[in-house]
Amino acid sequence: TYGLENGMRVGAELFNNFGRLRNLNGFNNQDHIVGGIVKGKLPVADVNYEVGYRAGLSDRALDHAMHFFIERSF
Repeated sequence: TYGLENGMRVGAELFNNFGRLRNLNGFNNQDHIVGGIVKGKLPVADVNYEVGYRAGLSDRALDHAMHFFIERSF
């Protein structure tokens, strides 16, 4: 991730699932997704967050996916 002046971080993600190596069936029969993320801290009780969006690159992958994480250490 890349840090911004305001304390937030932005980055990119790439995930692949090639399946069984014995049976590589071509790009569109595998899961390939790419997306971006934003991370930061909420001003409440030391809570961190991460928001991301991913788009499928291959036919087998999900077309669109979003994620949202909240984390607090104690």
